[in-house]
Amino acid sequence: MINLIKLLWRAAGDQEEWKQKVLVVLLSVLDKYSKVATPTAVSVVSECCMVLPKYTDSTQHLDRIVKYSEQLLKSKWSNYKHTGLKILAGLIRSNKALLTSCQGLIVSCLNSGDTVLAQRAMDLIVKLTTKTNIESVYELFMQTANTSRDLSAEQKQGIEILMLCDLTDLKLDWFACKLVQLFELGPVPHLTLNTILTYLSKAQNDSAAMHAYEQLYKSISSSDSTSLDLVIILLWIKVTHSQKFESADEKLSSLLTKICENAHSVDNVTSFLTLVRSCVTLNVLVLNGDGLDAMKNMITRCRQEVRAHHILSHLCELVSSSKQQSTCEIKLDDVLWNKVESYTSSKLVSQECRAYQETAKVGAAEATPLRFTQQSDTSAQQTLGEDEDLVLKPEKSVWTAKGKRLITVYTILIITHTRQALEF
Repeated sequence: MINLIKLLWRAAGDQEEWKQKVLVVLLSVLDKYSKVATPTAVSVVSECCMVLPKYTDSTQHLDRIVKYSEQLLKSKWSNYKHTGLKILAGLIRSNKALLTSCQGLIVSCLNSGDTVLAQRAMDLIVKLTTKTNIESVYELFMQTANTSRDLSAEQKQGIEILMLCDLTDLKLDWFACKLVQLFELGPVPHLTLNTILTYLSKAQNDSAAMHAYEQLYKSISSSDSTSLDLVIILLWIKVTHSQKFESADEKLSSLLTKICENAHSVDNVTSFLTLVRSCVTLNVLVLNGDGLDAMKNMITRCRQEVRAHHILSHLCELVSSSKQQSTCEIKLDDVLWNKVESYTSSKLVSQECRAYQETAKVGAAEATPLRFTQQSDTSAQQTLGEDEDLVLKPEKSVWTAKGKRLITVYTILIITHTRQALEF
């Protein structure tokens, strides 16, 4: 019977006439076997309930599916409860509002001794989450998670629940508190961390990002080594919303120093150093020598990869170059420019350098072919016989006005580098 229902579903295709005939058959099976509690009858009716939403969106017909699922969830048999949750999970794609009446029965499955059933119920509850019940859903999740020993799975699903609604729809102090608690469960996988950063980058979360930054900043403990992942979130907000930070944050720099000093195991150090470098480049973070030393000691102590050392080396160059720019500014006064101009003018007077003149542009028909010979002041032509050799007389070397400009530039560069060397 089950195979027959599947065959009818595939045979109907997109033909409306066939769809109506299959719909009548499905409703007939539902009428005849929905009150029968044998395993065979439950299998047949549940298959009808899974297929029925594909043929109709009528609230009357879909409501019959919900009532049959409630009947299964009230059963004392665990297998029937699994079937009821499976039917509701398929129905939620068609009309989520219909499941409101059976939320209590779904929650009751969380207290079942069957851990698989409890997890399936939790997955269904998560799909029903809205901005009005997200806090209640999270509390239900924590009650279920306390019975589980898989902390990494608990952390992953908890973070997913926190990100089910837009950040603007949440209480930011509550969001920050729960996120910190989940981070304290253990190291955050790289993919999960990227999911959080992507969530904060959404356009609809832009207005709440700054307030989330403040709440997370208050929640971070400098003595907790797991806080480094939370700092990554703060740095990410600084990079993606750099225009909203009026000045560089010196307090965050001191917090980074303390966290790096206390860190004994780091998992996302490359992401951390990359964001620190971006913040320094964007001038939204002040990093001092103590902070650099703490980072060096951290990556050495935690035996981090070569890429971390490479990023830190570049970061050191950025910090040192910013200090040099503020203390060693070289200014060329007018006296130097006058001396350079006088020098080049004297070369013009002595005819060692001639003024550069733009030649009139010729038409395409009069254009001369490209010659790979040294430019000469006089346009002399020499004709050779068959047995004669060409003898070129040495001519006086001259400079053009282009040469004058090159001399000026090279002179300035030499003086500039000399002054820099003297400064150091």
